[in-house]
Amino acid sequence: MNRRQAILTAGAALGAAGTALVADPMLGGKAQACEVKGTPLEAMHLHLCAFHVANDDSKFQLEAHHYCMDLGEEYPGVFQCIVTESNKVGARVLGIEYIVTDEIFQKLEKAEKALWHPHDYEVTSGLLVAPKLSEEDENKFLKVVRKTWGKTYHTWRDPATKLPLGEPRLMVAFIKDGEIREDLVKKRDKDLGIDTEKIKKRRVGKV
Repeated sequence: MNRRQAILTAGAALGAAGTALVADPMLGGKAQACEVKGTPLEAMHLHLCAFHVANDDSKFQLEAHHYCMDLGEEYPGVFQCIVTESNKVGARVLGIEYIVTDEIFQKLEKAEKALWHPHDYEVTSGLLVAPKLSEEDENKFLKVVRKTWGKTYHTWRDPATKLPLGEPRLMVAFIKDGEIREDLVKKRDKDLGIDTEKIKKRRVGKV
């Protein structure tokens, strides 16, 4: 069975599970989309957008969309996110991010702490947004996020490549003005229909 036949067989098996159709050039037409209901992906409904910078190269910067979920009572204070290159259908998965409360972070060993980044500046600068939340709900949520820490690895370490090559790359967040490229912010603002500078100003005293 070749790759095309395998995809067709899998698509037929999933046909009863989904009703949405997605374009797939491999099939030369349409294929049934896999349902997420009843899977871990169902809970990853929280969409966040921010920017990541490589820990080993401050010039390597990119926009990052996060789809996150709370791990609940079994793992209190821990979130997990899938990181994608955009919010468009078919976007590539760049990596993952884990988020923990400050209380958890402070108990980590020194070497482990070095792998995590703070979210404080991302929140106050307007670089971190939750596009689907109202301003009021976003402010309430970001008050909590502001005191958290993230650990991010991109397994597709360079989106310029057509394959996810090389070792996973540790990514971090911006922590002060002047670090991020302005063109990245302008592009994100245009795509999402937002104004980062206005968001920054309206958050003063609210988050």
